[in-house]
Amino acid sequence: MSLHIFQKQVSLAATELVAQAVRQFNEASGGALVIGDGDHIGDYIEQTSWQLLGGLAQRRNAYGSGNLTPQELGQILDRMIKVDGRIGPVSVTPTMMKRLGKDVSEAAAVVAAQSAEAMLQDYLNTAGAALKAAISGNTTAVTVGGETPSLRGLNKATRPFGDAYSRIVAWLMDGAMFNDFMDETLTNANNLFQIGNVAIKQDNLGRRFVISDIPALSDADKQHSLGLVTGAAAIQTSPLIMKAQDVLGQENIKALMQGEYDFTIGLRGYQWSKDSIKSPTNAQIETVANWKQIATDIKDTAGVMVSFGKNTSVGG
Repeated sequence: MSLHIFQKQVSLAATELVAQAVRQFNEASGGALVIGDGDHIGDYIEQTSWQLLGGLAQRRNAYGSGNLTPQELGQILDRMIKVDGRIGPVSVTPTMMKRLGKDVSEAAAVVAAQSAEAMLQDYLNTAGAALKAAISGNTTAVTVGGETPSLRGLNKATRPFGDAYSRIVAWLMDGAMFNDFMDETLTNANNLFQIGNVAIKQDNLGRRFVISDIPALSDADKQHSLGLVTGAAAIQTSPLIMKAQDVLGQENIKALMQGEYDFTIGLRGYQWSKDSIKSPTNAQIETVANWKQIATDIKDTAGVMVSFGKNTSVGG
């Protein structure tokens, strides 16, 4: 068995599996969550965007001659934060060692598939946590939906977008909430994407539901769903680097495998506000104060949030 060959095959196979999965995921989600590969330099990727101007159309005095103050296009920087992750370490048992000696490619494919699934789940967990934190800080974008999840509650949650309500292209929620909707009227949803426990479905009205048990979407007795616009979150991925080595000096010879990957995440209309925090933890990503709104209008942000559960009764 060659650990060098094994670690190379796992790295390449996992990276390719992630690339294939995210292409399908992006299309199925309607572009609400955009995931793509790319190399990273430094802790932040800064991209230039133009701030929308308010009050461009105003009344003019046809008989006046006063001077006017020109409005300037405001340039803002959307900062994406870099997040680091790992696979393992995993101890390779003697049984697996024998299997590797028999067929390295087969074993590498198994490990790569599990690694790709875990990485995709990490992307979604992180994106969901960041979006919930950022949107929660914008009270205008948060709606109380009542004690029981309902499609009526989702419809109500789009009201802050006014005439731009149709920009909401997908709803991010956990499996329990989606099952509540199935008990209501959502019984014939089409399956658009599936990998592991992550699924994307679409109902007969064209609404898309991204279903994943993201920890941040469940808070004690409350459940949260995020209504997302196109490009609500952008996740730029990097290849998995997997290493394996023999461990000697113990009763039995074994091998340890461990992988590293990183990705950057940016949210539409929001930015990471803590330059002092690099390689953030899950708790830091979930902290509302670590995100700030940079878009002037709520219609130019990532979307809305609706909460269901105890103490969320409409009007209560």
